[in-house]
Amino acid sequence: MIRASVNDQTAELMQAQSVRIAFEVFSTRNPLMQQVALLAEQVAPAAPAGLARQSAPAMAGKISEGIVSALNNYRDMRDKSLEQIFLATYGSPLLQAMVGLKASDESPRKRPGGEPERLAFIQQRIAELKAGIADGGVREAAIRSLVYIGMAGTGVDERAFNVILQPILVGPRTRSSRGGTVSSRYQSTK
Repeated sequence: MIRASVNDQTAELMQAQSVRIAFEVFSTRNPLMQQVALLAEQVAPAAPAGLARQSAPAMAGKISEGIVSALNNYRDMRDKSLEQIFLATYGSPLLQAMVGLKASDESPRKRPGGEPERLAFIQQRIAELKAGIADGGVREAAIRSLVYIGMAGTGVDERAFNVILQPILVGPRTRSSRGGTVSSRYQSTK
């Protein structure tokens, strides 16, 4: 059946290049294209001169403008939708709270030290301490003066207080026969 449908002419057609086939289909040798040639001859006198040369670039320009406009509209729509998705996702207070960001500009809690009650308490305590400065003996006065001197530097820490309080807690030190100091509590009774 295949041998019956394939003859020399169809074999030549199959071997021909696809470009040649397109030229042969639209050539004047094709009997169907003879009608198109007659119609073209009838229309040619009615058409203005140079219309074919002018309309092709104009049509190409309109097509180009349409493509550019479509691409610009697509870009704008894409950018707007991506921005909305981004803001909806990362602008969520829940997500911001999960990653440790502030969900709003409000402070989550009041900052310490700025409340009027606390400032009034500090002023009251300073007044009480100033009123009690005259209380105590020489030792307390020396401790207060050392603390006051220490406040001029980086501050007074626990080690400085331990040095100050050591004579009070342990007692006065005396020189030993070996050159060191020995607390009166640990001196031998020889």
